[in-house]
Amino acid sequence: MFDRETLQLIQKLPIFSSLSLMEQRKLAGLNDLFHDFPKGGTFIMEEGTQGDSFHIIIQGMAFVKVEAAPNKILARLKPGAICGEIAYLTGGKRSSSVVTQHEEVRTLVITHRMFRTLGFDVRDKIKDGLIDVLVSRAVDMTDTIVDLKKDIAALQKEIIRLRKASVANQAAG
Repeated sequence: MFDRETLQLIQKLPIFSSLSLMEQRKLAGLNDLFHDFPKGGTFIMEEGTQGDSFHIIIQGMAFVKVEAAPNKILARLKPGAICGEIAYLTGGKRSSSVVTQHEEVRTLVITHRMFRTLGFDVRDKIKDGLIDVLVSRAVDMTDTIVDLKKDIAALQKEIIRLRKASVANQAAG
């Protein structure tokens, strides 16, 4: 059995938009669909741990970080953001940690155990949704890299101009 509030939430999440109403109801009826993290600084997932679930931020904010750069925030996750999907899909270890920011965070979580209870069609649709998320991120990262390359080229030109100006000032002085 599902509750209407859960069903309405699932219907608002783009990853589940390809599911039929019956499939959305089945998903909404899963036990332990939500996890609550009551305070800031709580790990939703830890880098290096096995990825047996993915989370969708429902309420609150979280951030992504890695052990190699512990003081750097790689991304801020707001409601609707998906995390943990790469390790979930590959069966590998998590490549980063996701930590709650300041307030309580609520996530919708899908585990491998839950996933196996859904029909093949539903599972394929959710996997397709996760792939869409990954492709969108790859496109965004490519755009960012292109912009950074342009910025680097402009900085290199400015450095050359400044060096020439410095040499000219030294020669004149």
